[in-house]
Amino acid sequence: MLSRLRKGRGWRSLMIPLLVVGGVATAWAQNIFPPSGNAGIGTTNPSAPLTIMSTQSGEGLRLIGRANSGVDEANLMLFKNNGSTFHGAIIGSNGALNLMGGSNGIAVTVNGSGNVGIGTTTPVAPLTVRSSSGAEGIRLIGRSNSGVDEANLLLFKNDGLTFHGAIIGSNGSLSLQGGSGGVALTVTGSRNVGIGTANPSAMLHVAGSVQADGNIAAKYQDVAEWVPARPGLVDGTVLVVDRNKENHVLPSSAPYDTGVAGVVSTQPGILLGEPGSEKVKVSHNGRVKVKVDAGYGAVKIGDLLVTSSTPGYAMRSVPVDVGGTVIHRLGTILGKALEPLESGQGEIRVVLTLQ
Repeated sequence: MLSRLRKGRGWRSLMIPLLVVGGVATAWAQNIFPPSGNAGIGTTNPSAPLTIMSTQSGEGLRLIGRANSGVDEANLMLFKNNGSTFHGAIIGSNGALNLMGGSNGIAVTVNGSGNVGIGTTTPVAPLTVRSSSGAEGIRLIGRSNSGVDEANLLLFKNDGLTFHGAIIGSNGSLSLQGGSGGVALTVTGSRNVGIGTANPSAMLHVAGSVQADGNIAAKYQDVAEWVPARPGLVDGTVLVVDRNKENHVLPSSAPYDTGVAGVVSTQPGILLGEPGSEKVKVSHNGRVKVKVDAGYGAVKIGDLLVTSSTPGYAMRSVPVDVGGTVIHRLGTILGKALEPLESGQGEIRVVLTLQ
Protein backbone atom coordinates (compact mmCIF):
# COMPACT_ATOMS: atom_id res chain seq x y z
CA MET A 1 0.00 0.00 0.00
CA LEU A 2 2.79 2.50 0.95
CA SER A 3 4.72 1.76 -2.21
CA ARG A 4 1.64 2.51 -4.29
CA LEU A 5 1.03 5.80 -2.47
CA ARG A 6 4.60 6.97 -3.10
CA LYS A 7 4.27 6.78 -6.87
CA GLY A 8 2.56 10.19 -6.94
CA ARG A 9 -0.34 9.48 -9.30
CA GLY A 10 -3.98 10.42 -8.40
CA TRP A 11 -4.93 9.23 -4.95
CA ARG A 12 -1.47 7.67 -4.59
CA SER A 13 0.05 11.10 -3.93
CA LEU A 14 -1.80 11.33 -0.56
CA MET A 15 0.45 11.04 2.49
CA ILE A 16 -1.86 9.19 4.90
CA PRO A 17 -0.58 8.00 8.31
CA LEU A 18 -1.32 4.39 9.12
CA LEU A 19 -1.97 2.76 12.44
CA VAL A 20 0.08 -0.46 12.44
CA VAL A 21 -0.53 -3.11 15.04
CA GLY A 22 1.60 -6.25 14.81
CA GLY A 23 2.69 -5.29 11.29
CA VAL A 24 -0.91 -5.04 9.98
CA ALA A 25 -2.33 -1.71 8.71
CA THR A 26 -5.72 -2.18 10.38
CA ALA A 27 -6.79 1.48 9.83
CA TRP A 28 -7.49 0.81 6.15
CA ALA A 29 -9.40 -2.43 6.65
CA GLN A 30 -12.63 -0.83 5.36
CA ASN A 31 -11.21 2.03 3.28
CA ILE A 32 -10.66 2.17 -0.45
CA PHE A 33 -8.66 4.73 -2.46
CA PRO A 34 -8.61 3.50 -6.05
CA PRO A 35 -6.57 5.19 -8.81
CA SER A 36 -9.87 6.29 -10.36
CA GLY A 37 -13.56 6.16 -9.48
CA ASN A 38 -15.21 6.56 -6.09
CA ALA A 39 -13.23 6.76 -2.85
CA GLY A 40 -14.53 5.28 0.40
CA ILE A 41 -13.73 5.84 4.06
CA GLY A 42 -15.26 3.25 6.35
CA THR A 43 -16.60 1.36 3.35
CA THR A 44 -15.18 -0.67 0.48
CA ASN A 45 -18.20 -0.04 -1.68
CA PRO A 46 -18.42 3.78 -2.14
CA SER A 47 -21.49 4.94 -4.09
CA ALA A 48 -20.39 8.59 -4.51
CA PRO A 49 -17.13 10.29 -5.46
CA LEU A 50 -16.41 10.44 -1.70
CA THR A 51 -18.39 8.15 0.63
CA ILE A 52 -17.82 8.28 4.40
CA MET A 53 -19.57 5.62 6.48
CA SER A 54 -19.43 5.77 10.27
CA THR A 55 -20.34 3.17 12.82
CA GLN A 56 -23.89 3.01 14.15
CA SER A 57 -23.27 5.56 16.92
CA GLY A 58 -20.16 7.25 15.56
CA GLU A 59 -19.63 10.62 13.86
CA GLY A 60 -19.55 10.76 10.10
CA LEU A 61 -17.03 13.60 9.70
CA ARG A 62 -15.19 15.86 12.13
CA LEU A 63 -13.05 18.78 10.98
CA ILE A 64 -11.02 20.28 13.84
CA GLY A 65 -9.23 23.60 13.69
CA ARG A 66 -7.86 25.88 16.40
CA ALA A 67 -9.19 29.34 17.24
CA ASN A 68 -6.83 32.17 18.14
CA SER A 69 -7.64 31.46 21.78
CA GLY A 70 -6.66 27.84 21.36
CA VAL A 71 -10.22 26.51 21.52
CA ASP A 72 -11.10 23.67 19.16
CA GLU A 73 -13.42 24.76 16.34
CA ALA A 74 -14.98 22.94 13.40
CA ASN A 75 -14.10 24.69 10.16
CA LEU A 76 -15.33 23.98 6.66
CA MET A 77 -14.19 26.45 3.99
CA LEU A 78 -16.18 26.69 0.76
CA PHE A 79 -14.73 28.17 -2.43
CA LYS A 80 -16.04 29.09 -5.84
CA ASN A 81 -15.09 27.07 -8.89
CA ASN A 82 -11.82 28.87 -9.49
CA GLY A 83 -10.53 27.43 -6.19
CA SER A 84 -9.37 30.76 -4.81
CA THR A 85 -12.33 33.12 -4.32
CA PHE A 86 -13.80 32.87 -0.81
CA HIS A 87 -17.46 31.86 -0.91
CA GLY A 88 -18.45 31.01 2.64
CA ALA A 89 -17.63 28.92 5.68
CA ILE A 90 -19.22 26.96 8.48
CA ILE A 91 -17.40 27.86 11.68
CA GLY A 92 -18.20 26.36 15.07
CA SER A 93 -17.36 28.60 18.01
CA ASN A 94 -18.49 28.49 21.63
CA GLY A 95 -21.05 25.82 20.83
CA ALA A 96 -22.46 27.65 17.77
CA LEU A 97 -22.31 26.70 14.11
CA ASN A 98 -22.48 29.54 11.56
CA LEU A 99 -22.95 29.49 7.81
CA MET A 100 -21.23 32.52 6.31
CA GLY A 101 -22.97 34.20 3.37
CA GLY A 102 -19.81 35.38 1.66
CA SER A 103 -19.46 39.14 1.98
CA ASN A 104 -23.01 39.37 3.39
CA GLY A 105 -22.03 38.08 6.84
CA ILE A 106 -23.58 35.17 8.73
CA ALA A 107 -26.60 33.64 6.98
CA VAL A 108 -27.53 30.72 9.27
CA THR A 109 -26.65 29.99 12.91
CA VAL A 110 -27.25 26.88 15.03
CA ASN A 111 -26.46 27.64 18.67
CA GLY A 112 -25.50 25.25 21.44
CA SER A 113 -29.10 24.73 22.54
CA GLY A 114 -30.16 23.67 19.05
CA ASN A 115 -31.96 26.89 18.08
CA VAL A 116 -31.64 27.80 14.39
CA GLY A 117 -31.34 31.42 13.32
CA ILE A 118 -31.77 32.75 9.78
CA GLY A 119 -30.70 36.37 9.48
CA THR A 120 -29.72 36.42 13.18
CA THR A 121 -26.86 34.97 15.22
CA THR A 122 -28.94 34.91 18.43
CA PRO A 123 -32.00 32.69 17.74
CA VAL A 124 -34.39 32.69 20.72
CA ALA A 125 -36.74 29.99 19.38
CA PRO A 126 -36.22 26.60 17.70
CA LEU A 127 -36.46 28.53 14.42
CA THR A 128 -35.96 32.32 14.42
CA VAL A 129 -36.18 34.15 11.07
CA ARG A 130 -35.31 37.84 10.94
CA SER A 131 -35.70 39.77 7.69
CA SER A 132 -34.54 43.25 6.82
CA SER A 133 -36.92 46.23 6.93
CA GLY A 134 -39.61 45.92 4.25
CA ALA A 135 -38.48 42.43 3.19
CA GLU A 136 -40.38 39.16 3.31
CA GLY A 137 -39.81 36.97 6.34
CA ILE A 138 -40.41 33.54 4.78
CA ARG A 139 -41.35 32.46 1.26
CA LEU A 140 -42.16 28.81 0.61
CA ILE A 141 -42.53 28.04 -3.08
CA GLY A 142 -43.84 24.80 -4.51
CA ARG A 143 -45.26 23.82 -7.88
CA SER A 144 -48.87 22.91 -8.59
CA ASN A 145 -49.81 20.14 -10.98
CA SER A 146 -50.28 22.77 -13.68
CA GLY A 147 -46.78 24.14 -13.06
CA VAL A 148 -47.91 27.36 -11.35
CA ASP A 149 -45.81 28.57 -8.41
CA GLU A 150 -47.54 28.02 -5.08
CA ALA A 151 -46.57 28.60 -1.46
CA ASN A 152 -46.93 25.36 0.45
CA LEU A 153 -46.46 24.68 4.16
CA LEU A 154 -47.38 21.18 5.27
CA LEU A 155 -48.13 20.58 8.96
CA PHE A 156 -48.03 17.16 10.60
CA LYS A 157 -48.91 15.74 13.99
CA ASN A 158 -46.19 14.82 16.43
CA ASP A 159 -45.81 11.29 15.12
CA GLY A 160 -44.50 12.80 11.88
CA LEU A 161 -46.85 10.71 9.77
CA THR A 162 -50.47 11.74 10.32
CA PHE A 163 -51.56 14.59 8.06
CA HIS A 164 -52.72 17.53 10.14
CA GLY A 165 -53.13 20.45 7.76
CA ALA A 166 -51.50 22.66 5.15
CA ILE A 167 -51.30 26.26 4.07
CA ILE A 168 -51.49 26.40 0.27
CA GLY A 169 -51.42 29.56 -1.81
CA SER A 170 -52.86 29.40 -5.33
CA ASN A 171 -54.28 31.99 -7.74
CA GLY A 172 -53.66 34.79 -5.26
CA SER A 173 -55.42 33.04 -2.37
CA LEU A 174 -54.12 31.44 0.80
CA SER A 175 -55.94 28.46 2.31
CA LEU A 176 -55.52 26.61 5.60
CA GLN A 177 -56.46 23.00 5.12
CA GLY A 178 -58.13 21.35 8.12
CA GLY A 179 -56.81 17.84 7.50
CA SER A 180 -59.56 15.62 6.14
CA GLY A 181 -62.12 18.31 7.03
CA GLY A 182 -61.36 20.37 3.91
CA VAL A 183 -60.61 24.10 3.80
CA ALA A 184 -60.76 25.72 7.24
CA LEU A 185 -59.65 29.28 6.39
CA THR A 186 -59.17 31.13 3.08
CA VAL A 187 -57.87 34.62 2.31
CA THR A 188 -58.50 35.61 -1.31
CA GLY A 189 -56.51 38.00 -3.49
CA SER A 190 -59.15 40.66 -2.80
CA ARG A 191 -58.59 40.16 0.95
CA ASN A 192 -61.92 38.49 1.62
CA VAL A 193 -61.63 36.04 4.51
CA GLY A 194 -63.60 32.80 4.44
CA ILE A 195 -64.04 30.43 7.37
CA GLY A 196 -65.34 27.06 6.25
CA THR A 197 -65.52 28.26 2.62
CA ALA A 198 -62.93 28.63 -0.12
CA ASN A 199 -64.96 31.30 -1.92
CA PRO A 200 -65.81 34.10 0.56
CA SER A 201 -68.19 36.68 -0.90
CA ALA A 202 -67.66 39.31 1.82
CA MET A 203 -64.77 40.72 3.84
CA LEU A 204 -65.62 38.02 6.42
CA HIS A 205 -67.68 35.07 5.25
CA VAL A 206 -68.40 32.31 7.80
CA ALA A 207 -70.00 29.13 6.46
CA GLY A 208 -71.41 28.01 9.77
CA SER A 209 -72.29 29.25 13.23
CA VAL A 210 -70.54 32.17 14.95
CA GLN A 211 -70.02 32.55 18.68
CA ALA A 212 -68.82 35.83 20.17
CA ASP A 213 -67.78 35.95 23.82
CA GLY A 214 -67.47 39.73 23.59
CA ASN A 215 -69.20 42.64 21.85
CA ILE A 216 -69.97 42.90 18.14
CA ALA A 217 -69.26 46.41 16.85
CA ALA A 218 -71.13 47.67 13.77
CA LYS A 219 -71.05 51.07 12.06
CA TYR A 220 -74.80 51.18 11.45
CA GLN A 221 -77.30 51.00 14.30
CA ASP A 222 -80.23 48.90 13.07
CA VAL A 223 -81.17 45.23 12.79
CA ALA A 224 -82.70 44.06 9.52
CA GLU A 225 -83.74 40.83 7.84
CA TRP A 226 -84.32 39.62 4.31
CA VAL A 227 -88.05 39.65 3.51
CA PRO A 228 -89.78 38.85 0.18
CA ALA A 229 -91.01 42.00 -1.61
CA ARG A 230 -91.08 43.51 -5.06
CA PRO A 231 -87.65 44.75 -6.19
CA GLY A 232 -86.65 48.39 -6.54
CA LEU A 233 -87.67 49.63 -3.09
CA VAL A 234 -85.31 52.36 -1.87
CA ASP A 235 -83.85 53.23 1.53
CA GLY A 236 -86.26 54.68 4.07
CA THR A 237 -89.42 53.33 2.44
CA VAL A 238 -92.06 52.52 5.08
CA LEU A 239 -93.41 48.97 4.70
CA VAL A 240 -96.50 47.06 5.80
CA VAL A 241 -97.32 43.37 5.62
CA ASP A 242 -98.82 42.24 2.33
CA ARG A 243 -102.22 40.88 3.30
CA ASN A 244 -102.53 39.02 -0.01
CA LYS A 245 -99.22 37.11 0.18
CA GLU A 246 -97.71 35.12 3.00
CA ASN A 247 -94.50 36.49 4.46
CA HIS A 248 -94.35 39.45 2.02
CA VAL A 249 -94.18 43.22 2.55
CA LEU A 250 -95.07 46.22 0.35
CA PRO A 251 -94.93 50.03 0.68
CA SER A 252 -97.47 51.56 3.06
CA SER A 253 -100.34 53.55 1.49
CA ALA A 254 -102.91 54.14 4.22
CA PRO A 255 -102.72 56.18 7.46
CA TYR A 256 -102.43 54.44 10.81
CA ASP A 257 -101.98 51.01 9.25
CA THR A 258 -101.68 48.34 11.96
CA GLY A 259 -99.81 46.17 9.47
CA VAL A 260 -96.72 48.41 9.71
CA ALA A 261 -93.66 46.10 9.39
CA GLY A 262 -90.57 48.30 9.23
CA VAL A 263 -88.39 50.31 6.86
CA VAL A 264 -86.13 49.46 3.91
CA SER A 265 -82.48 49.61 5.05
CA THR A 266 -79.79 48.71 2.51
CA GLN A 267 -76.91 49.04 5.01
CA PRO A 268 -78.07 47.58 8.32
CA GLY A 269 -75.73 47.02 11.24
CA ILE A 270 -76.89 43.39 11.57
CA LEU A 271 -78.56 41.47 8.75
CA LEU A 272 -80.51 38.24 9.31
CA GLY A 273 -81.92 35.66 6.92
CA GLU A 274 -80.91 34.52 3.46
CA PRO A 275 -80.61 36.96 0.54
CA GLY A 276 -82.60 36.70 -2.68
CA SER A 277 -83.31 38.64 -5.86
CA GLU A 278 -86.95 39.08 -4.80
CA LYS A 279 -86.19 40.16 -1.24
CA VAL A 280 -85.41 43.47 0.49
CA LYS A 281 -83.64 44.27 3.74
CA VAL A 282 -86.31 45.30 6.23
CA SER A 283 -85.20 47.04 9.42
CA HIS A 284 -87.50 46.64 12.40
CA ASN A 285 -85.26 47.64 15.28
CA GLY A 286 -82.66 50.34 15.95
CA ARG A 287 -81.94 53.75 14.44
CA VAL A 288 -82.48 54.27 10.73
CA LYS A 289 -83.37 56.96 8.17
CA VAL A 290 -87.12 57.05 7.35
CA LYS A 291 -89.07 58.86 4.64
CA VAL A 292 -91.46 61.31 6.35
CA ASP A 293 -94.16 63.62 4.97
CA ALA A 294 -94.58 66.73 7.15
CA GLY A 295 -97.58 67.85 5.05
CA TYR A 296 -99.79 66.16 7.67
CA GLY A 297 -98.17 68.17 10.44
CA ALA A 298 -94.69 69.38 11.41
CA VAL A 299 -92.61 66.69 13.05
CA LYS A 300 -90.71 67.50 16.22
CA ILE A 301 -88.04 65.49 18.03
CA GLY A 302 -89.77 62.85 20.13
CA ASP A 303 -92.98 62.68 18.07
CA LEU A 304 -94.39 59.22 17.41
CA LEU A 305 -94.63 58.27 13.72
CA VAL A 306 -97.19 56.18 11.83
CA THR A 307 -97.91 55.32 8.21
CA SER A 308 -99.48 58.01 6.03
CA SER A 309 -101.53 58.23 2.83
CA THR A 310 -98.35 59.06 0.91
CA PRO A 311 -97.04 55.67 -0.36
CA GLY A 312 -93.94 54.61 1.56
CA TYR A 313 -93.90 57.68 3.86
CA ALA A 314 -94.54 58.11 7.59
CA MET A 315 -96.24 61.04 9.32
CA ARG A 316 -96.68 62.41 12.83
CA SER A 317 -99.15 60.44 14.93
CA VAL A 318 -102.07 62.44 16.37
CA PRO A 319 -103.38 60.96 19.65
CA VAL A 320 -107.06 60.39 20.31
CA ASP A 321 -109.15 60.92 23.44
CA VAL A 322 -110.57 57.68 24.80
CA GLY A 323 -112.75 58.24 27.86
CA GLY A 324 -110.74 61.25 28.88
CA THR A 325 -107.37 59.54 28.25
CA VAL A 326 -105.27 60.73 25.32
CA ILE A 327 -103.61 57.75 23.63
CA HIS A 328 -102.02 56.87 20.30
CA ARG A 329 -103.65 54.20 18.19
CA LEU A 330 -102.45 50.77 19.30
CA GLY A 331 -100.49 48.73 16.77
CA THR A 332 -99.84 51.69 14.45
CA ILE A 333 -96.60 53.12 15.85
CA LEU A 334 -93.55 52.87 13.60
CA GLY A 335 -91.07 54.70 15.80
CA LYS A 336 -89.98 57.91 17.47
CA ALA A 337 -88.49 60.90 15.62
CA LEU A 338 -84.90 61.78 16.52
CA GLU A 339 -84.78 64.76 14.14
CA PRO A 340 -87.34 67.46 13.24
CA LEU A 341 -89.00 68.05 9.86
CA GLU A 342 -90.94 71.32 9.74
CA SER A 343 -92.46 70.94 6.28
CA GLY A 344 -92.45 69.03 3.02
CA GLN A 345 -91.04 65.54 2.52
CA GLY A 346 -87.65 64.31 3.62
CA GLU A 347 -85.67 61.70 5.47
CA ILE A 348 -85.06 61.93 9.21
CA ARG A 349 -83.45 59.59 11.70
CA VAL A 350 -85.96 57.50 13.64
CA VAL A 351 -85.61 54.94 16.41
CA LEU A 352 -87.89 52.10 15.39
CA THR A 353 -90.26 50.89 18.10
CA LEU A 354 -92.95 48.88 16.37
CA GLN A 355 -96.06 48.72 18.58
